[in-house]
Amino acid sequence: MEHYLRYGCFSIVAQVVASIVVWLLAIMFSSDTLFGLIVYFYWSATILVAKLLGASGESAMIAVPIYGMALGMLLYGTIIGLLVSYLKTNANLAAFTRLARRVIRPAVVRPGDVDRN
Repeated sequence: MEHYLRYGCFSIVAQVVASIVVWLLAIMFSSDTLFGLIVYFYWSATILVAKLLGASGESAMIAVPIYGMALGMLLYGTIIGLLVSYLKTNANLAAFTRLARRVIRPAVVRPGDVDRN
């Protein structure tokens, strides 16, 4: 459980910091595109909040995206924390590292392995 809390909290803090950085960049460059990236990243949580609150009209313009992003950060942080803590457990660590080494390790070509036609 302590691993889940560590990875989940780290994931949530990383998302908050990334969101603040993107918001500041959007304000500095007056770019709606940058702000839209954050809103669309948490779009599913935003729609869920809109349905639960029953917001419409002007009340849905500000509150729903902000609450949706907050809920999305919590949900995504929880999911990432659970996945990482599951993969880091001792039982799964050996299988995960073998898989990662096979995928990440570059192909090594030895002189005897070259096919000469």
